[in-house]
Amino acid sequence: MITIYKYEIPMEDKFSLNLPKGAKLLTCQLQFLTPVLWAWVDTKEPLEKRNFLLIGTGQEFPEKFRCFYIGTFQVGEFVGHLFEELTKE
Repeated sequence: MITIYKYEIPMEDKFSLNLPKGAKLLTCQLQFLTPVLWAWVDTKEPLEKRNFLLIGTGQEFPEKFRCFYIGTFQVGEFVGHLFEELTKE
């Protein structure tokens, strides 16, 4: 079944989420003061581990980190920018 799921974003520099294979990342925003990521998923697909990076404004960005920008959200004074790590192919 094709649907949109949401996943809580942990307030950690690097983290992983298990998403259905081929999930398309839509956006990240706050919902009731909790950062969440929405993705378009096929629930029939097996789960795969995907790696993310959360960088605050003014924080150093890791060199040579291949990534895709997803979005930006604010929690109080913290402004976080969410990226997905691109796999090496």
